[in-house]
Amino acid sequence: MHEVLQRLNRIDGIRGSLVVTPDGLPIAVDLPADYDPETAAGLGAAMGKMVTDWAGSAGAGKISVGMIEAKFARLFVSAITWGFVIAVAEKQCALGEARLEMRAAANTLDEICARLSRSMDEEENRARTEPNTLQE
Repeated sequence: MHEVLQRLNRIDGIRGSLVVTPDGLPIAVDLPADYDPETAAGLGAAMGKMVTDWAGSAGAGKISVGMIEAKFARLFVSAITWGFVIAVAEKQCALGEARLEMRAAANTLDEICARLSRSMDEEENRARTEPNTLQE
């Protein structure tokens, strides 16, 4: 996950990025030291939930990238299997490039989540089918 965030952060103008759970807990963080990861995670998750809920209720389909634009910064969010990927950017960040890289990051993170989920399922199945090797 950190490699995905580092690639995202190489976009000119993106200051940092993180992966968060739907309830705003940081999973992976690559932010500058002066950014509070809990604040960024909470805001990003709230924004992600807001735009995905709106898209669902409006029949707009799945949101690929949401964005909040302030006077001096932009916050990008994309939904992934286990939550959201968030990028914090400067106002002059190249919008098109950032959007494309956000989509690529979300796709890669979804693949990572799918592999981890399969691995966990396989481990659980193995644990259920193998005899207990602990002796009393």
